[in-house]
Amino acid sequence: MNTLMIDNDTILGEFKNMISQKYEHHRPRLLILLGNPSLLLRDEYRELWGDIPIVLCSEEKFIGPKDTYIYKQPVTQAERVPISQLADPYNLVLLYSNLYLRENIQLISHIIPDMKKFIFIGDEREINQTNNLEIQTKLKAINPNIEYQYITPQKMTTNQLLDSLYHVDPEFYLLPGSTKRHLQVILH
Repeated sequence: MNTLMIDNDTILGEFKNMISQKYEHHRPRLLILLGNPSLLLRDEYRELWGDIPIVLCSEEKFIGPKDTYIYKQPVTQAERVPISQLADPYNLVLLYSNLYLRENIQLISHIIPDMKKFIFIGDEREINQTNNLEIQTKLKAINPNIEYQYITPQKMTTNQLLDSLYHVDPEFYLLPGSTKRHLQVILH
């Protein structure tokens, strides 16, 4: 399920139908799900195949409302439901992959104590929207004078993206992102 392709309930419904048609007569013994958005269909999996074990590989220990994944919105603290609450009812195990946002920000702040600008580049998925909020919050706590910018290639051309990075201080640092689809760039 490519969440960048699912941006309304109709497309999600089409995906549900495709899954049920394709695997209607082939009950899996185990489901391995990548990313929290794949849990949007947890009730459909149960309806189709019963109580099969689910292994969720995720960079978040919580799930948000369906709309945050479909409409690419951040999951606020108030909306977060811990994955642990889904473990028993859905026969689910979480394989957590920590992004270490706080630790990365602290490390860069220690390495570059006079950092003036922090740029985060991410796509439009919910995880990057949520990371955007968390990075802003953590930066304000460390140093409210650091300028922060969130850049998403979906809202600009490749040339605009390159141009915006070209016109900042020429020295910059790259940190690995949560997936191959985005990276974090820290500039000072």
